[in-house]
Amino acid sequence: MSSLGFSLPIIYLLVSSLCFLSGGLWMSLPGLFLLIGSVIFDATLPFDKASHDKGSKTLLNILLYSTLPGVYLAIVCFNIEMAKSSHSISVIETIGAYFSIGLLIASTATTVAHELVHRVGNPWAVRAGRWLLAPTLDTSFAIEHVYGHHANVATRVDPASARYGETVYMFFLRSTFGGVRSAWHIETQRLAKRGGKSAWSFSNRVLSGQLMSLCVLALFVAIQGPVGALSFLAVAVVGKFYLEAINYVEHYGLVREIGKPVEPRHSWNCMHRFSTRFLFNLTRHSHHHAKGYLPYWKLQSQESAPNFPHGYMLMLVLSMFPPVFKRCMAPHLEHWVNHLATEAERTLVLQRAV
Repeated sequence: MSSLGFSLPIIYLLVSSLCFLSGGLWMSLPGLFLLIGSVIFDATLPFDKASHDKGSKTLLNILLYSTLPGVYLAIVCFNIEMAKSSHSISVIETIGAYFSIGLLIASTATTVAHELVHRVGNPWAVRAGRWLLAPTLDTSFAIEHVYGHHANVATRVDPASARYGETVYMFFLRSTFGGVRSAWHIETQRLAKRGGKSAWSFSNRVLSGQLMSLCVLALFVAIQGPVGALSFLAVAVVGKFYLEAINYVEHYGLVREIGKPVEPRHSWNCMHRFSTRFLFNLTRHSHHHAKGYLPYWKLQSQESAPNFPHGYMLMLVLSMFPPVFKRCMAPHLEHWVNHLATEAERTLVLQRAV
């Protein structure tokens, strides 16, 4: 029965689709639930330290893959209502709607994509992951994250590892552009090794990924008309920003010497129950980086790793206010420096202060 805890995302997607079709302020409800409800649940429910490896693997995979149709159902319902109410929707309702769909995509589509693109031996899983990344114009994440970030995590060369003192807004720009540049470099090297293929062919997964995003753009335009192009860009930017905010908090301030093994101490872990179940164990990020090949149900909570003081959503909210976030994380980083870091890593922490 513990496997059913991972049904939360698909239930959320179905209810969100109904909210989008209901229009008005109902369209704000999916975002408000994650913003307020998840914070309350994480604060009141006991920590989740249990192993999730005893459930049905078939059910656990079904719950994971069901996110793909669930996300696109929500996107279609959002577009239908936006097209129908284009002349009557208020500014507040519009902001709430875009806040909800952006947060929905970041919390469900991107989370599941992160799991699927790691299944490099299964092309169908990787392809599904890329379609989940397409609404945020971020299919290059499937390349850079697996082959770049996991090799370079917590080092100076990794665009997706936030440095001590860096704000989420500066990180968003550095990680976004650095990630695309890294993905392009990885792909050109791969193609060069495969008979010297041109980087400008559609064998380049960076380029073919943009075609996938264009298909999502076409979906928006088909339902909303020309204004759908602007709507798609708004959704993509909001969703991408939340994705990078997740990247930001997951590695903030932690460092590693280049060439040294990646260990659980190089990522922030989270034991909060709602975040763990809703995000398919993304919260067990320390174990994921130590053993990135494991499926989500085999990831274990790492009490000895650096742990968040709060659940994921509250950490994301705090990151929007840099002075507050820095004060919140300061004692936890100090503990990491004094009890978990090597002598060389302690020196790197001081060198990396922005």
